[in-house]
Amino acid sequence: MSGLDIPSYDEALTSRSRNGTGDGSSEERAGLLGQFPRSNYRRPTVEDVRSSEDSILRPTVRPRRRSSEESLHRELQQFEIIDPPTDPRPSSSRRAYQHLQKRLSTFASSVSSSLPRLRFPRGWPTCRWPAIPSLPCTKYLEFLIPYYRLLVVAFVIIIIYFLLASDLFNFRGRTFLGQVFDPATVQTYAFNEVDKSNIQHYLEYVTGFGHMAGTEGDQMVAKYIEGEFRSFGFDAVDKEEYEVFLNYPKNDGRRVAIVEPKNLAWEASLEEPQPPGMKQPPHIFHGYAKSGDVTGRLMYAHYGRPEDYAALQKKGANFTGAIVLVRQFGAIPDTGVLVHNAESAGAIGCLLASGHWDLPPGEQPGRGNMVTRGSVALMSQMLGDVLTPGYASTQSAARVSKNGNPGLVNIPSLPISQNVAIHLMKNLEGFGAQLEQTKGMPPLWSGNLSSPVVRLENQLVEKDKQRISNVLGLVRGMEQPDRQIIIGNHRDAWCWGASSPNSGSAILLEVARIFGKMMAYGWRPLRTIVFASWDGGEYNRIGSTEWVEDHVDDLRRNGMAYINLGAAVSGTVFRASGSPPLESVLVKVLNRVNHPVQQTPLSDIWLQQKQTLSGLGAGGDYAPFQHFAGISSIDIGFTGTEKGVPEWIPPNSCEDTYDFMAKKDPDFEYHHVVAQVVSLLALELADASNMPFNMTHYAAQTLSWFTSLESYVQSLPKDDKHKLDLSALRTSVSQMQTNMAKFDAKIEEWTASEDEVKFLEFDGAVGNAKRISHNSRMANFEHHLLETGEEGGVYAKGRGGKGWFKHILVAPNIHNAYETTYFPAIRDALDAGDWEAAQSNVEKVAKRLSAATDKILN
Repeated sequence: MSGLDIPSYDEALTSRSRNGTGDGSSEERAGLLGQFPRSNYRRPTVEDVRSSEDSILRPTVRPRRRSSEESLHRELQQFEIIDPPTDPRPSSSRRAYQHLQKRLSTFASSVSSSLPRLRFPRGWPTCRWPAIPSLPCTKYLEFLIPYYRLLVVAFVIIIIYFLLASDLFNFRGRTFLGQVFDPATVQTYAFNEVDKSNIQHYLEYVTGFGHMAGTEGDQMVAKYIEGEFRSFGFDAVDKEEYEVFLNYPKNDGRRVAIVEPKNLAWEASLEEPQPPGMKQPPHIFHGYAKSGDVTGRLMYAHYGRPEDYAALQKKGANFTGAIVLVRQFGAIPDTGVLVHNAESAGAIGCLLASGHWDLPPGEQPGRGNMVTRGSVALMSQMLGDVLTPGYASTQSAARVSKNGNPGLVNIPSLPISQNVAIHLMKNLEGFGAQLEQTKGMPPLWSGNLSSPVVRLENQLVEKDKQRISNVLGLVRGMEQPDRQIIIGNHRDAWCWGASSPNSGSAILLEVARIFGKMMAYGWRPLRTIVFASWDGGEYNRIGSTEWVEDHVDDLRRNGMAYINLGAAVSGTVFRASGSPPLESVLVKVLNRVNHPVQQTPLSDIWLQQKQTLSGLGAGGDYAPFQHFAGISSIDIGFTGTEKGVPEWIPPNSCEDTYDFMAKKDPDFEYHHVVAQVVSLLALELADASNMPFNMTHYAAQTLSWFTSLESYVQSLPKDDKHKLDLSALRTSVSQMQTNMAKFDAKIEEWTASEDEVKFLEFDGAVGNAKRISHNSRMANFEHHLLETGEEGGVYAKGRGGKGWFKHILVAPNIHNAYETTYFPAIRDALDAGDWEAAQSNVEKVAKRLSAATDKILN
């Protein structure tokens, strides 16, 4: 596959985006909703960019036209609807009668005369009304004639009422011109409409060239996706831009070399080989890394965990002033934390070795010269642009300093290949303490004060205000248009990004195409659906976070659920993580979709393996929705293999190409299955009369989290000063069990009989109001679990100074942002040894949880 002509990094950083569109078309197939006319493929076009101030979430207010009072009175007098001014003399009863008669007569005449006359084609049989004999007093009864016309109006109104009552015309989107959009039929149509060839086409285009966030290639992909969204016929398509802090590698600005002793002098080859059919890969570097040039002795620290440093220090290792070599993909996949741990141990630089080292050599993806790029942002402290924490990075927004910023590391780092790491390890032999031998690796030594000296150079270009673009497409809901179900994926990649993240981008486009096609038939969901292609996701979930921060008030009022598609296909084992109330509806959807190889329902595999939704950390664009906006979120996809290999290939490597994906999923069956799951899940959330949240399950999960917290507290050494009373929190958790059971029982009570099911739909105004209120209470529950106060809240002394993470029940683990901590404010205080803060946070969390649990019932 030939690449596109993409300029160098320096050109990309300084040039404006060129127009770029992709070719391709998809076959229109007959579906359960009937035939839709074929149309020639139209190249996507892009409208002028709109700023975030013109978001599709913000309503447009149009001023009403008003005529002057004087002109209005004059027209009313002219048409005899009101009388002209008269002398204010007392009128007789006769005059009052004549006045009333004229007003009624004139009004009836104006109404009846405005009705169009029915005309029939020639040849049609006609009929005449019976002639009314003339009466000598007719001239006295002329004013009654308009009332005959009013009878005709009443008759027509009755006919229209019966037409509407028969559901032939329904303007709420469920029925149109007699075509019934039964939710089950719509789901079947969407399920069958997924086209693997479309997914394949989308993936081939978006992986055809490098598209790192903020570069010209990234803008080209944004324009392509925007053009596709417009071609799908969405109700609105928008591109919202932000100006954020990004950094990029300088040409010839990176170096890793042994400089002493002279007999060991050596310089590493840092760049990855050029994949067949692709252009030269982008330079390797770490996003949000510290720019610098440091020289120090080489030390080795296993997987870079705090316990690794502690164990090595017991063996005499001293990391102060050293450059530390760490193996990646161990217990901590969070690269930012790995660099931060080296910094905390006293190191002045850090090298992260790519690959899965614990696997046999023949089963290791990423062996050899492959390099895993990534960001070293401290995601457990804050997400988004680290220069605008908690608010959107608009052009005029205030920026904080990079110096001492809690979201940034303070020592330079670089990713390196296994081959480079092995060479460095071999040169440590005989220095420091000998460590336990690992199969397939050279002898391991810790290093000491006499270790070989290494130079680490990492010169970066820093852009404090680099433009990024989110692309949004909207399908407006008919019953609750303000309420939103959001489906998102970030498109930017460190290299080509076939599995991560653009398997998700290709699936997002195919699901969007299907929903657009259903719109062409007249279908609309009950709630609004927003399709989102985020930018800057690889750096620190920037695009999604800035959008959430920009619209946080609206999202906390109206956001109902978020579905994330990150690395949607990077293996063969189905995985899902998310908020507990979404688990039941996920299992329901999985029951309808078969595993592409085993051909058994995914729900059977899910239940056999006793899987449950794992918690949400900061590993995807779901993080700002769940942790900052309080919107129930879920992340789904295939990852890993049955042999335990985490991925087919390490993410963010330039080996992650379209050709590689075509070999691993040649028929795009795994992509096909994920698209089916997402389509059904979106319809369940956006188009079901009753939101399919299971609040009782949420209560059960919260109880299990509390039990784990109790066990953790009991495992800590205690004395008179170190005690924690959890009774208030225990009471709140127990109250949650009771209230959630009552809440879910209401749905069962309302749907106990067939008549009440109908009453719950659109025909009963009272039932409809109850249903909408019930749905809103479920969605708002997580909003009420947010600690939004800047001072005095559970995060007053929390992460990032003011506490970017707001949810009282879940947050990314402070030591590994890809994992989840439950009751985070309490756990963080305990881990810091601050028992007083921990006790204070117990009381605050209990109070907040009780209030949220009360609100859902009352």
